[in-house]
Amino acid sequence: MPNVKETIFSILHEVLDLPKSEINRNAFLIEDLNFDSLDAVDFATAIEERFELKLQDSELMDFATVGSVIDAIERKLEHGC
Repeated sequence: MPNVKETIFSILHEVLDLPKSEINRNAFLIEDLNFDSLDAVDFATAIEERFELKLQDSELMDFATVGSVIDAIERKLEHGC
């Protein structure tokens, strides 16, 4: 299984052009990282490509923090979704 945390951090670094030092599990996507709707599309696409999985719109709505993204992707990978 790929290192989900490091991959998510890398994707956020690329999509948001932020230093990795500003990204942590507790960071809120919108409030702390200034995530917008275009960022969300790019982020979801990158996740789907890197992890070879499909995200449902309802799942994307549940992503509040970086940690919630990591946890959701780890669950999907464990269950082969």
